[in-house]
Parts: sequence; structure tokens; C-alpha cells
Amino acid sequence: MTDKLKFTTMIVTFVMSVIVISLIGIYFIPNNSSPSSTGGTDANLPPVSLYSQPTFDDLLDAIEWVESRGDANAVGDNGGAIEAVGAYQIHQIYLIDVNRILGKDKYSIYDRTNRNKSREIVTIYLNYYWDYLQSYRLNSKFWRDTKTVQEFRLECMARIHNGGPDGWRKESTKAYWQKVKSRLEIK
Repeated sequence: MTDKLKFTTMIVTFVMSVIVISLIGIYFIPNNSSPSSTGGTDANLPPVSLYSQPTFDDLLDAIEWVESRGDANAVGDNGGAIEAVGAYQIHQIYLIDVNRILGKDKYSIYDRTNRNKSREIVTIYLNYYWDYLQSYRLNSKFWRDTKTVQEFRLECMARIHNGGPDGWRKESTKAYWQKVKSRLEIK
């Protein structure tokens, strides 16, 4: 191979690598510059504007809105005997599970009314069960029915928050996802 051909091959390879890396960055690296990524969840905030795909923080904001409109002192039971408490409407069993995941009793039932701590609790829970789902079940038919990996992730996480570890596949959590989805404005 001549030096000119080697040089041309090297340039073409470099340009193709830059294109591939750019595409990976566009589609798989979350954009954390969206308006609600600061974690603010004022009840008067408009829905997330989608000039890019929603982030995990956007999902947390949407869940908080759907659950309590941002009221950290909300108490609801939705007809059940066990109360859901706080901005994310966290049940005691959810909290117990998070402490089990952590291997220590880091959070108490009173932390459910603390906006920052309840957000941490939900983050731990959703990331733990998303990792489990991703490891063991990602090739399910549910994946093929959604538009993007990010939308699939957000849908699964919202449905897990509503229906527990297997909530991502429960029929009863689909309506909840529609509420969260409309708050995220996913088209």
C-alpha cells in the first residue's frame, strides 16, 4: 500500500470515528441542561419543554407533580389502610426496601416529608430496580413497543415507582405512566 493510500485510509477512519462518537453522544448521553434539571419542583412550573429527551431529574419532577403537585406534607392512602406520605407518596414498605438496598437504616418514616430526602429515596429505589431490569429483562417485548431506550427507561421507572419492582409490566400501572408521560410531554 502506498503512503498516499495509507494516509487517505487513516483520514477516512478518523472521520468515521468522529461521526460514530458524535452519534453516540447525541443519542445515549442524557442532556442535563433542561429547565427542570435543577431539581426544582414548584407546583407552578410548566411541563418540561422537550427540545431534548427528558432526563431522570425531569422524571422525578413529573412523578412528584403527579403524586402530590409538589406538596412535601401530602398524605394519601388512595382507599388503602397504609398511608402514602410526602411529595412522592412513599409507602413504608418502599422505605424499608430502600434501607434494605443500602444495607442500613439510613432513612426513617419521617424522611418521607423531607423533599430532598424523599427524592434521594426514590432515586435509590428506581435506579436499583432499573439496574435489575436492565440486567435480566431488557430484551422483553416491552422494549420493542417503545420508541427510544430513554423513553423505555423512564416508563419502566415511573411504573416501578407506582407498582413496585414488577410495576414495569403490570397492566395497572399503564394509566399512571400516561399521567407522568403527559407531564413530560413525550410525543
